[in-house]
Amino acid sequence: MSAPGAPRPRSRACNALSGAGRALAIAGSLSSCVGTVAAGFGGDWGGPLAALGFVVFVAFEQPRLNRTARVYCLIALAALLLSVLRRGGIGPALVHALAEGALFAAIFASVGLLAAAARQSALVRRCGIALIRQPPGRRYAALSAGGHLLSILLSFGALPLLAVMIMDANSLAEAGGDQRVQRIRTQRMMLALLRSFCAILLWSPLSVAVLLVLGAVPGVGWSGLGLFGGVEALLLLVLGALVDRLSFPRRPATASTGNSPMPWLDALRLAGIAALVFAVASAIHLGAEVALTIGIVTGVPLVALAWIVGQVRLPDLPGHAWGVIAPYLRTGLTAQRTEVAVVGASAAIGAVMLDLLPAHAIEDLAAHAALPPWLMAGAIVWLIVALGQTGLNPVLTVALLAPGLAQGFPALPPTVLAMALVSGWAISLQSSPFTAGVLMLSQFAQVPPSTFGRTWNGRFVLAALLLVTVYLGGLQIALS
Repeated sequence: MSAPGAPRPRSRACNALSGAGRALAIAGSLSSCVGTVAAGFGGDWGGPLAALGFVVFVAFEQPRLNRTARVYCLIALAALLLSVLRRGGIGPALVHALAEGALFAAIFASVGLLAAAARQSALVRRCGIALIRQPPGRRYAALSAGGHLLSILLSFGALPLLAVMIMDANSLAEAGGDQRVQRIRTQRMMLALLRSFCAILLWSPLSVAVLLVLGAVPGVGWSGLGLFGGVEALLLLVLGALVDRLSFPRRPATASTGNSPMPWLDALRLAGIAALVFAVASAIHLGAEVALTIGIVTGVPLVALAWIVGQVRLPDLPGHAWGVIAPYLRTGLTAQRTEVAVVGASAAIGAVMLDLLPAHAIEDLAAHAALPPWLMAGAIVWLIVALGQTGLNPVLTVALLAPGLAQGFPALPPTVLAMALVSGWAISLQSSPFTAGVLMLSQFAQVPPSTFGRTWNGRFVLAALLLVTVYLGGLQIALS
C-alpha cells in the first residue's frame, strides 16, 4: 500500500493512452511536413493533409502545452469557428489557414533535425567552449559573432547550450574571488548571447520571423530582405558592443587560467555548414520554382542528414545515426510543441482575420494615419515593441499586422514594411519580460525577467529603436 500523500501510480491503460496520443502527435507532425512539401510542389492533396496533420498534432499535445500556448490555440479555434459560420462551412479559406499553421510546424520539424545534428557535433562543442573562454576584452565580441553563427544552426537551442557553458565557466574562482566581477561577467555574456540570437531574426531564412513575413507581405523576396536585414543585424551587433563598452569600461584583467585561443578553422567549418544550408534551400527554391519556405522544409533535413553521416567513421555510422534520429523522432518532434502551437496558431489567426476583415478597414486606417511615410516604418517597430511589453507575443502581433499593413499602406515599399516587422519582432524578443528568451536567460542569471529585459538591456533597446527608426527611414527614402 502506498504511503499517504504519495502520488498514485499511473495505470497501464493511462500509459497506453498517453503513448498512443504521443504516437498520433508524431504522426501529425510528419503529416504536416509531407503535406506542406506536397502542396509546395503543386499537389492538390498536400494542403488538406498538412492542415489535418497540424490539427492532430496540436490536439494530442494539448495536455502538455503551457497556458500561453493554450490561449493562442483557443483564440485560433474561435477565429476558425467564426470563419466557418461566416462562410457557411469548411471552405478553402479555412483549409488555407490551417495549412499556414502546418507550414510552421514543418519548419520547426526541419530545423529541429538540424539542431539535433548540431548538438551531437564535437565541432559545435569546441566552438562553444572556446567562445566562453575568451579573455574579458574579447569575450563580448566573440560571443556576439559566435553566438550569432551557432544560432543559425541551433536556432533557439543555442541559448540553453551556451548559457549552461557560461554559468559553468564563470565561476567565482575565475573572477578572482570577486562576486561583483562574477555578476558583471554573467550580465555581459548573457546579454551578448541574447542580442546575437535575436539578430538572426532580421535576415536568416531559417528564422520564423523572416519566413512568416515573407509569406505575409506580397512582393518581398529573401534577397532584398536578407541583404537589408543583414546590414541591420551587423549594425545592431556593433551597437551592442558599443553599449557594452560604455556600460562596462575596461578594468585591469583578473588572473584566469581558462582562456582559450579562438579556433578559427572550426569557426570556418561551422560557417561552411550554415552556407551549405542556405545554398541547398536556395537551389531547391530557384531550381524547382517553389517558395523559399518549401526549399527550407525540403533542403534543411538533407543537410542535417549529411552532417550526421559526416560526424563519424563509416563502421560507426548506423549506431550513431540511430542515436541521433531515434530520439529526434520520439521526443524532438514534440519537444517544440509550445513554439509550434503559438506560431502555428498565430499564422492561422492572421490568415483568418485577413479573410474576414472588410477590405476597406485597413485602407480607412491608413487614410487617418498622420505620419509621413519615412516615419511609418519606425512607428510600426515601436508599436510591436510596446505591445510586447504588455505580454502580447510579437508572433501574433506580426501575424495580425503583416497582411493588413501590406494592403493598407501602399506608400511603404514591401521590403521596408517587411524590415519594420522583423525589426520590431527582434527588439521585442529581447526586451519584453514575457518572451521565451528573456524568461530562460533570466533564470540562468538568477534575476527577474523584468530586470533582465528592461534594466539590463534597456539602454541597448532604446538605442536600437532609435537606430532602426533612422535606418528604416533612410531605406524608405532610398527605395521610394
